[in-house]
Amino acid sequence: MKKFMLLLLVLITTSCEDNGKKTITWVSYSGTGEEYMQEVTSIVEEYAKVNPDVTLKYEILPSTDYDKIMQIRATSKKLPDIFVTRVKTMNAYVDHLQPLNDLVAVKNNIYADSYKIDDKVLGIPLYGFHEFVYYNKTIFAELNLEIPQTWTEFTNVIKAIQDKSDYIPLALGGKESWTVYPFAEFIPMTIASGNGMYSSMAYTDTPFSPGNPLYEAYDKVSNLFAMKPSGDDPFGYGFQQATDLFLAKKAAMIAAGQWHYKSGLVDKTTPENAENIGIFYLPVRETKAEKFRYIVTGEVFLGVPKDGKNNKEALEFIEWLFASDYYKDFIVYNNYNTTVKEDSGEVKQTIFTEALARVENPEAVLQLPEDQLFEDIKNYTEFHSRTMGQAMLSGTNFNEFMKSWDIKWTEARKAISAEK
Repeated sequence: MKKFMLLLLVLITTSCEDNGKKTITWVSYSGTGEEYMQEVTSIVEEYAKVNPDVTLKYEILPSTDYDKIMQIRATSKKLPDIFVTRVKTMNAYVDHLQPLNDLVAVKNNIYADSYKIDDKVLGIPLYGFHEFVYYNKTIFAELNLEIPQTWTEFTNVIKAIQDKSDYIPLALGGKESWTVYPFAEFIPMTIASGNGMYSSMAYTDTPFSPGNPLYEAYDKVSNLFAMKPSGDDPFGYGFQQATDLFLAKKAAMIAAGQWHYKSGLVDKTTPENAENIGIFYLPVRETKAEKFRYIVTGEVFLGVPKDGKNNKEALEFIEWLFASDYYKDFIVYNNYNTTVKEDSGEVKQTIFTEALARVENPEAVLQLPEDQLFEDIKNYTEFHSRTMGQAMLSGTNFNEFMKSWDIKWTEARKAISAEK
């Protein structure tokens, strides 16, 4: 607690004047490319060359504490000059963020408009990332396996690995609930063929019934988990152990976002082993004639508080950042997807761009913030895709499970409607 309060005190006092110059503070959370900005090429030093009249302070908080600290600061009106929201937390700051619609950085951003809330751009995504299945090329070659293009082909790959070898087909790490998110959270969105699938659940009493995207998705997930692709004890190990199994060639695949590639895999193994890591998009479609839908997540949304004392300087920095060569180098170094339109053809070919180029008939599906009605029902029922995923991983009776959730959902909609 003392450490937390000291950190909070330091952050509250950082937006100040430095030797007569304006000082602006940008606060983000760990795992958002800070290695490049702090160690490889200092963002503070680079901006000082461009704008010597303004001192930039770039600070990183542990990702586990970040949301809690920012919520406290928002309540006390002590937010930093620039702070970061996530897709899932953006709605919590609607009353605290200044609209950014008029910025050139917004007009040049691929995703910013798609994340509007009440027609207001409240944050500009620093980068985008996709979701992948990472696979061991040697194992696939050894077992004569091809990259799957449909859901049936994917489950056939799982079965082939089980039948022909002692490898774990898909290291999951179910000891930590969040690890099921590529399946329990994102498959419903890709089946829905549109953005905002979860928000749409708020307007029906029975989203867990056959014919609805969530049911169809969870039917796939439940059947997949029933195959025991992660071994007989999927709850016996966590994500780091799952990663270790994959890197040690004891597991053929692991599902995770683009964020895991460099820091979680490549940096943790030898160059030779890194060359053996392949990737593909998780296929959810039933036939190759269908669109191949894949998830795109805008992330690390840069926002400016309404009541900030240095908003002019903060906005100038944001405009510079997205238009700069520094930003392009940051994207390339981290193997992220650019969010700037004119940069789209300039980023070098990577394992990720090659994976997308292999996809026939692709259709991007954006992960968007859920609307308030969904959030209200979600909180009332304590619905969370990750806990749903863990329930299916444990082998719960699927049909009874879905029926029980329809009852909960219907009751919640009635109760919330009555309150309003």
